Amino acid sequence: MDGQVIVRHRHRHGWCDWRRWTAVAVVVLGLGGCTRIEFLYDHADWFIVRWVDTMLEPDSGQRERWRAWIEDALSVHRRELLVELVGLLQQARQETAHGPTAAGVRCLLQAADQVVEAHAQLVAPVAAAVLTDASAEQLEILRARFDEQTADYRDDFLDPDPARREQRRVERYVDRIERWTGDLATEQLRLVERLVGELPDLAADWLVYRESQQAGLLQKLRSGDGNDAVASLLVDWWGRQRGRAPQLVDKAQRIREGIVKLIVVLVPTLDSTQRAHLQAEIDDMRDQLASAAGVESDGALRTVLAHNCFGTTPPSLH
Repeated sequence: MDGQVIVRHRHRHGWCDWRRWTAVAVVVLGLGGCTRIEFLYDHADWFIVRWVDTMLEPDSGQRERWRAWIEDALSVHRRELLVELVGLLQQARQETAHGPTAAGVRCLLQAADQVVEAHAQLVAPVAAAVLTDASAEQLEILRARFDEQTADYRDDFLDPDPARREQRRVERYVDRIERWTGDLATEQLRLVERLVGELPDLAADWLVYRESQQAGLLQKLRSGDGNDAVASLLVDWWGRQRGRAPQLVDKAQRIREGIVKLIVVLVPTLDSTQRAHLQAEIDDMRDQLASAAGVESDGALRTVLAHNCFGTTPPSLH
């Protein structure tokens, strides 16, 4: 919901949060805390099917069909999209190593947006096929899961006590940053608290948007709309975030600019240990994704998406 480059997400809030079906490249690959990305990618079809089990409770026939569809999508993903993630991480490494600029960070976020949309376009047809293969009873199970996850979201993000809610928001930012940098010093913590305090809180607006999209999806599924209609809705939701209220769009843009400022201001304050930790975390993730993709990770990878932003010539990848 916030930044996409420097922070790492651990949200658990739903089948139809785009981060969930960007699971093909993000959650399932372990960007939310697991370390052996290559191992997880090799077993990603199993992890995704197990997760789908909890959302729809498929029968054995559905499980086999869905696993085959997921395996096909993962094959395409490995061949076409993993390299974009590798290139994005390589560019992030270079940007943080040389001192990030606002223009450079904005470029990374633009490239990340393109990566997200590309993943949505790949994943949405598979997700639509799975969802339209579900029975009416399974759609009720899905609705119940949505309700459970909404309750979890309210507990996590919508604390009725304003001070406690803000404290938890700052703690989430700190937790995500420290996953990359190691422990922050006192002055750095104060800096993060101040900069996060300048950002709008969009949690309530985001929940309204997500519930609206979930309701729209369930309506299409119950009406028997075909795969194309469902896939189109999912791409618009997960990849483009269309249909957001103007106030949510405005808050999201302000948060985006706040993330840019946070990165630009915080990274120069990192000491040598923190900077080495950051570079090592990026390198480890990049190298594991590169191994899964079957490409070299040390060739200053500037992929097509990064090329569009930075105006450089992307190298050949083998």
